[in-house]
Amino acid sequence: MLNRKKAVKQKLIDQISTLIAHGVEIHGDLYVKNGIQIDGHVTGNIEARDSESLVRVTETGSVKGHIKGVNIIINGRVEGDVYSAEYVELAEKAFVLGSVHYNLIEMTVGAEVNGSLIHEENNDGSSSDLREKSDIKSHGSGNLNDF
Repeated sequence: MLNRKKAVKQKLIDQISTLIAHGVEIHGDLYVKNGIQIDGHVTGNIEARDSESLVRVTETGSVKGHIKGVNIIINGRVEGDVYSAEYVELAEKAFVLGSVHYNLIEMTVGAEVNGSLIHEENNDGSSSDLREKSDIKSHGSGNLNDF
């Protein structure tokens, strides 16, 4: 099981076709077909449009804007909402200031979310369609007293 999970994750990482390198700053929205890895800084929204896309924010990466994709791995800083149609991984150094919309989630000890974790699933049990999520607004302050 563990080896299968690693193989699937490696396949997604191998599909990354765009790299925002450490030290690079981008201002504006990004739309990518396959996958994108952010080692630098992006101010703007990121949308990965392929059915097996991956958005990966590494330890040195940061995003000020919303992220939409099928599979998302965060180990850096995101200030904005995260919308995943399938899988979100929040690694040890992940910091999210915003809501995380997901179908499946993995959160490592040390990851921090200052917002809501919102599970979304279609009635048939399949993952939510990203197009439906484009108008979703943040729900609540993320404070446990809101429940």
